[in-house]
Amino acid sequence: MFGISNKIAYNNMMILDKDIHDTGLKSHWIDVSSEENDFRGNLSIKESECLKSLLNNELKNIKNKKSKISIISPFRDVVNGLNNALKDLDIGTIHTMQGKQKDIIILVLGGGNGGARNWAAQKPNLLNVALTRAKENIFIIGDKQKWGVLPYFKEALFQLESDKI
Repeated sequence: MFGISNKIAYNNMMILDKDIHDTGLKSHWIDVSSEENDFRGNLSIKESECLKSLLNNELKNIKNKKSKISIISPFRDVVNGLNNALKDLDIGTIHTMQGKQKDIIILVLGGGNGGARNWAAQKPNLLNVALTRAKENIFIIGDKQKWGVLPYFKEALFQLESDKI
């Protein structure tokens, strides 16, 4: 996470001041291809299902999930939909996480149209805040074809797929 944030927001000028330890998990981007009819506003039903699968499989052994995991999105309607579907989890917009950290951040991208995605990618700020909230791991859930070509998200996809974080 540090490497992506350092590149997109700080021009590689930051220095990491902590040791990173291996949690046994691997940060990665989970590709979920969504069509227009898969969305309710900016919430992708397929991304919501993918999130549930991630929580019930790869992250199933994490105790006290609410204190260790935050689920965030750039879009309020994604957060509202996830809050309705998942109880007892810390779910909010990227802005609500500013100043907080959790061991694991799950970024659910959503973005039902190009305008919404372009808004989220117009500056490095949203992605930078999302990345720097994660103490240990970041999981990004979203359509690689649609998000992975956008500014800043392109770098995140590259580094996550090339094991640079």
